[in-house]
Amino acid sequence: MGNYDSAWTRPGPPNILGFPTGAFTAPNPDPVRLVGPLISAAQLSMSRYRTQLPGLFADLPANVLSSPQDIKLFALDYSIDQAPQITGAMAGILPPDPISPDYHYVLELRRNRGYDAGIQTPGVVVHGYDALLKGFYFAGVLPLSSRFGDKDLHLVSGLPGADITLRMLEVGPDDTWVRIRVGGTNYWRNFGVDITVNDVVAELQYTEWKQVEVKPCVFAEPGIHSYRYRTVSHTYKIDATSFGYEAPHYTWKLDGQTLPEPSGSLPLTIQTSVPDPVLGWQLQSREIVFNYTITGAHLDLISLAGDLAATGKFGLSIEVIVNETSPEVIKNNYPDQSVITSMRIENVQIEWDKEYYDKLRYCERVIDSVNHKHIPITIPKIPHDVLVDRLPSVIDIINSMANVNPSVANALIDHVSSISSLSRLQIIAQLKQGR
Repeated sequence: MGNYDSAWTRPGPPNILGFPTGAFTAPNPDPVRLVGPLISAAQLSMSRYRTQLPGLFADLPANVLSSPQDIKLFALDYSIDQAPQITGAMAGILPPDPISPDYHYVLELRRNRGYDAGIQTPGVVVHGYDALLKGFYFAGVLPLSSRFGDKDLHLVSGLPGADITLRMLEVGPDDTWVRIRVGGTNYWRNFGVDITVNDVVAELQYTEWKQVEVKPCVFAEPGIHSYRYRTVSHTYKIDATSFGYEAPHYTWKLDGQTLPEPSGSLPLTIQTSVPDPVLGWQLQSREIVFNYTITGAHLDLISLAGDLAATGKFGLSIEVIVNETSPEVIKNNYPDQSVITSMRIENVQIEWDKEYYDKLRYCERVIDSVNHKHIPITIPKIPHDVLVDRLPSVIDIINSMANVNPSVANALIDHVSSISSLSRLQIIAQLKQGR
């Protein structure tokens, strides 16, 4: 199934495995170690090894079509290389449907490594088993290459009660394993789309050094300092992932403007902050040209450093819209979905000479010392006669608070005592008198 050659080789020296050494030597393979063709996980699931190696096979529950289940599958070649250790299931076995009990499905992960090096589309392979013919047939595949793009496989078999949906949830490193969700005919009626953005930064570029008279900070004296601009180009690798569609198409928009496929340049007038060595960051309107390439659910967007007039700090919005294009479905059942994300681009900075940064650090120390100084504040005492005139309102507040929260009332008594010439006992006496 997988390779152009139907044979594979046992790993390790024959003497370690307990096999005798064959007649042929390198570069010819040892015939004792040569085995093939490789048996698929689906075939193994119908052999006696299914009971002897239960850890290699995962039986999905009978209600999986009505209650979707998650399952983790390890690649066939990876599981064989780990033998005799069992790392996890390499086959997921669906139960026979009560309506069509002569059929069931077996799922396995096949990647283009080793014996399967000839596989052009690695993925989760769906094998259908026909009990009447006592054999497997290829039913479909959920490609790993579609980890970006739609993550569903809708398998419509034509057999009553035997339609399933597979949804890719996660792919392991080097495609050694995959986590999928298995559901029934109505599970696909759940649509969505998402965006992930990865920033690939190019090598830094520098302008020539220039000099300018500038005051680094408020506590430093003005002086002549050297500066230069540091610029960098960014390539944003943006991927859309959707689920629920048969043949999805992705439309990309940059700041509300549609990007024609497959590639091109889009000039945009953007409010961007441009650094000035004397005035600092200045908001200016600039025309910035973005180069892009669209490959289905993938967008490469390049922000060029180039001329300083086209650089700075600015924000962009990225939108992707997914819609169904398959002529074999009723498109009204597949609604368009969209998602928008924002990116903050900063591709220019000013670098200064050492003396400039030394003055900045000096200013920081001055500010820090001021912040740590304690300046005492004298709270004036309120004259006794002024307080007495206003004491009834204070007493009313303390009285009302005493009924609700005595601890707060006690704190109020202490505070009134501290800012007046009255003692705590005098205030409490006023409370007892009902004033």
